[in-house]
Amino acid sequence: MTTPVERQGFLRSLVYPVLRPVYHPARYYYRLWRVRTAGLNVSEPRSISMGLSHEELSERMKMAVSPRVHWRNVPLHSGQIRDNLELYFERHRDLYDIDKGRGKALEHALGLELLDFNHVKRYCDVASCASPIQKTFAEHYPQVEFWVQDLMYQDDLPHFQLGGFAQNMSSIPDGSFDALTLHNSFEHFMGNADSDFVREVDRVLSPTGACLILPLYVAATPRIYFDPVAVTPSLLRTYDKEAELIPVRGFASQEHARCYDATTLQERLISRVPPTLEATIIDFAGGESIAPEMFPEFALVLHRRGSIFRCETASS
Repeated sequence: MTTPVERQGFLRSLVYPVLRPVYHPARYYYRLWRVRTAGLNVSEPRSISMGLSHEELSERMKMAVSPRVHWRNVPLHSGQIRDNLELYFERHRDLYDIDKGRGKALEHALGLELLDFNHVKRYCDVASCASPIQKTFAEHYPQVEFWVQDLMYQDDLPHFQLGGFAQNMSSIPDGSFDALTLHNSFEHFMGNADSDFVREVDRVLSPTGACLILPLYVAATPRIYFDPVAVTPSLLRTYDKEAELIPVRGFASQEHARCYDATTLQERLISRVPPTLEATIIDFAGGESIAPEMFPEFALVLHRRGSIFRCETASS
């Protein structure tokens, strides 16, 4: 004799496959209608695009950002760095058997290339969640004290874990970290969290510290991509007033993915960098030859003078 729970599960297995093709599109279009009729700067749905070529974006950034910013061109399609990226992926292929896994491996491998972890005592991967780097990093640098931070976590300092907002790591003393990385996560920092994070980086970095933000998303105009199923009009009203709000269907329930333009990059980030920090923008080339589905075009490094950032000698 079947239990009520078993009967309910049986009925769901029959009904759900029939309703799913109708329910999910209906939910999407209803939520899209809600946000587009709420008097907000919500555009027609479209796919994610930066709106300009890589070269045009680079030129706009160089014209708009402060001359104190350093620039570094890093080719990914040849040379030792390309070989090391390939070796990293092959070594950890099983852990990157995920959607866009090769692109994610590229991001993590670049962190190991750009920061000199041989001179790092304590490192934190910010907005780490369930990142594969939590399993790979110790194989490369077992001597480094490896921390993780994420909004989903609770503080557990004995186990090197930080919870709460990245722009307010109040449980950590000043100068604690030699290295910070953000892999495909900074674009999700809502409101003023991105600007406030710059101040927190200055507080928590050691005298030789560096923070790598990769990728740095820059577009022709300021914009925020979102999945209409994941947001409400009231939440959208808290987003950047100058940004175009662009719905994307099937965007993995993402609430917020910010792209700066050259002007807002200067206003929201570069202008907030204190004299105690240096700022370097990395201009990558050839990432599509490694991971055409997801590759970085730009990165931002906030670092001390004389830091563990390997490209610090870049000319401005």
